[in-house]
Amino acid sequence: MKKHLFIIVVFALLCNSCSQLNGASSNSSPEGFIDQFFKKLSEKQSSEAIDLIFSSNKWFTEDKIKSIKDQFTSQTSQMGSFIDKI
Repeated sequence: MKKHLFIIVVFALLCNSCSQLNGASSNSSPEGFIDQFFKKLSEKQSSEAIDLIFSSNKWFTEDKIKSIKDQFTSQTSQMGSFIDKI
């Protein structure tokens, strides 16, 4: 149950971060942003992917982001890499 809740929370935060994007980078569209996020995950760069997700979210401190990274790493080690299953 906690695993599902964690995935839902991360997805909701991803959607929230995408809606707050601004700037002139190539990832300024939500689709480009999400593509870059999943590209980093597929390359086993989960820390960078999480940094990307929260880069535009001013409400998360570095401590909260580190906690999310630790939780994600823990869940990945318990559940396995879901990227390989897609």
